[in-house]
Amino acid sequence: MTNLREAAIYDIDHITDLERLCFNEYTRESAETYRERIECFPQGSMILEADDEFAGAASSEIWPYRAEISADDFALGHSIKDALALDGEELYISSIAVLPQFRGRGYGELLFRGLIGHVKGKFPQVTKGILLINEDWKGARQIYLRNGFSDRKILKGFFTESGGAQRDGVIMRNERV
Repeated sequence: MTNLREAAIYDIDHITDLERLCFNEYTRESAETYRERIECFPQGSMILEADDEFAGAASSEIWPYRAEISADDFALGHSIKDALALDGEELYISSIAVLPQFRGRGYGELLFRGLIGHVKGKFPQVTKGILLINEDWKGARQIYLRNGFSDRKILKGFFTESGGAQRDGVIMRNERV
């Protein structure tokens, strides 16, 4: 049995463990960043539980829509206080991750769709979506493509791998989430 719910401050240890297991040191967010996200926009942070266990988490922000977007908009550790616009129309999906032992069961897509549906239910003016992925995240990319997102811009060398190699970032958008 699965359950989706809004994240709470008491979830931060689970979320930071998830970040450590799923992302490298150049990609993961800090506990302080997640604390600020949950405090400022609790509707935009979701927890996935499977069989009464923490299985994954997702985080988002609402932004005003802008046709042009830059790499700076996606800076690691940026303050949600500077970006959040609750009257905006674009949902920025900043992070989605599922613990390795729960992968391959459709939970990533469930979490992704659940996050979008939850935010849209609370903020019906949200009609667009945007996210940034590492070019190597093939499984996540397939989820986003199936849900109407498409490639919009390549950010050359945006991501740094643990060994120092650079990977391109791909900005994906959906004009009708």
